[in-house]
Amino acid sequence: MKAFIWDLDGTLINSYDVIVESLHTSLKKLNINLTKKYINQKIIETSVSKFLLDLENELGMSLDFVRKDYLIIEEGILDKINLMPNAKEVLEYINLNGGINLIFTHRGDSLYTILKNNDILKYFYDIANPYMGLKRKPSGEGIKYLINKHKLDINDCYYIGDRILDMKSSKDANVKGILYIPRSSLTKSDGSEYLIINDLLELKELI
Repeated sequence: MKAFIWDLDGTLINSYDVIVESLHTSLKKLNINLTKKYINQKIIETSVSKFLLDLENELGMSLDFVRKDYLIIEEGILDKINLMPNAKEVLEYINLNGGINLIFTHRGDSLYTILKNNDILKYFYDIANPYMGLKRKPSGEGIKYLINKHKLDINDCYYIGDRILDMKSSKDANVKGILYIPRSSLTKSDGSEYLIINDLLELKELI
């Protein structure tokens, strides 16, 4: 049985615009004026958490307010988050052809609202995130947790993500990392992935 373990933001859901808008608005409240383009590039290169930590070190000030405030702002515009092209089709195809879909993401409880809004929650066998006590990426602990919990064959497991951070996580978990680079992506491969795809439908070839 093939198991496809998914990242969420930027991989299954087209959420970066909403994340960037929320961060930009929150940072401005502290008179921190960064361009949306800069914020977008930084969170894709690493993560929101690492971006804010690096910014704290650079500015010499706490950004705990931003960590909480941007999530409140984002909560009000979750309905603007939609699916990446062909996401629903490939999830359904995997389930109908003997595979299973799982998620390991840094996103918290808002992930359930987003999955329900986009009618794809039904396609997932299990979901895990760091709020369950699992280490954040680039650790592969969350991926290994799902593999061990469901007694999956590691040779038939893939982790799909849109960032190098995701590939580091898959490597740490010793599973095949699939780097999703849609046409508009800022991500550049570092050669650590098992496979690069530009369209999620390409995953059909692995079933």
